[in-house]
Amino acid sequence: MSNELIIVAFKGQNERVKQLLEEGADVNYTEESLFSDCTALAWAARNGHVAVVRTLLEFGANMEGRSRHPLFLAVLGGHRAVIELLVQRGASVNMKWQRDTPVMYLLVAFTMAKSTPSIYEGMNNASQAEFFQSAEFLCKQGLDNGSYTPLMRAAFVTKFPPLVELFCRDPKILNKNQDFGWSALIEGVKGGSLETVQMLLNYCHMSK
Repeated sequence: MSNELIIVAFKGQNERVKQLLEEGADVNYTEESLFSDCTALAWAARNGHVAVVRTLLEFGANMEGRSRHPLFLAVLGGHRAVIELLVQRGASVNMKWQRDTPVMYLLVAFTMAKSTPSIYEGMNNASQAEFFQSAEFLCKQGLDNGSYTPLMRAAFVTKFPPLVELFCRDPKILNKNQDFGWSALIEGVKGGSLETVQMLLNYCHMSK
């Protein structure tokens, strides 16, 4: 029964998910050999099934997951509605992915990927605009910028200036320097985009 819960959550079959849960299926069940040890909530989040995510949460699904966090999988798929729902239910926007990668860095990477098709090809079907909207939402939630901010990352790698501009609007991010003194402007110069560098110069000037 619990194996089937994972499968129908993966497929987005909300009525069957409800039925299985009402019959006693374990909402947090995982099986190492089935679907990469993810919970039903993790796969519903990865595939953007908002109704299923809501149902699973109502039945007490653990948002921390076991091996893969639902919020990161929602980011991987570019599913803003699921991201918003998980954050509203308490998922932290400052959590870390593998190798201590903050969730916002993934959004930077995937937004960039849509302007560089060879990167992450086939990993998701979300548009660049959808990734940008997700980044916009997460920016409003109070990010812990650390020493290497999302703006620095975006300035270095992105070919999508609106993402750089999004981070520039926050003075705490704009004026932050790395521990060894490098700034977003230096990262932009390293990245080689004249448009990005000009944008950073303009925002730095306005913030003074």
